[in-house]
Amino acid sequence: MYLPRATQWASNRKRQRRRSSESEGVFFSLNREERVLNRRFGKTAVAAVVAAALLLFVAAPRAHADDRGKCQHAIEKAEARLDKAIHDKGEHSREAEDRRRDLNAERERCWNQYHQWWNGKEHRWETEHNWEDHH
Repeated sequence: MYLPRATQWASNRKRQRRRSSESEGVFFSLNREERVLNRRFGKTAVAAVVAAALLLFVAAPRAHADDRGKCQHAIEKAEARLDKAIHDKGEHSREAEDRRRDLNAERERCWNQYHQWWNGKEHRWETEHNWEDHH
C-alpha cells in the first residue's frame, strides 16, 4: 500500500515513540526497584552498624568488670590465706611471710592490669600503689 511520505514518516515516528516509551517505562521501573532495594539495603546496613556498635560498647565494659571481679576474688583469697597463716602460725612466721608475698604478688598483678588494687579490709578499689601500708 502506498502512503505519502509524510504519513509514513508520521506512523514510523509513532512506532518509535511507542517503543521508546515502553523501554523507558522498563528503565524507570527498574530504577524505582533499584532505588527501593538500595534504600532497604542502606537502612539494613545502618541498622547493622548501630547494632554492632551497641554490642561493642555494652560488651566491653562487662568484660572489663568480669576481669576486675576475678582480680578482686584472687586478692580476697590471698588475704584469707594470710589471715589464716597469721592465726595458725603467728604474724611473723615463715608461713605468714609467704602468704604476704603471695598477696602482694596478686595486688601487683591487678595493679599492672587495671592501675587499681582491691582493698579487702575496706571493701573498695584503691587507686594508689600503697598496699605495703595495708597488711
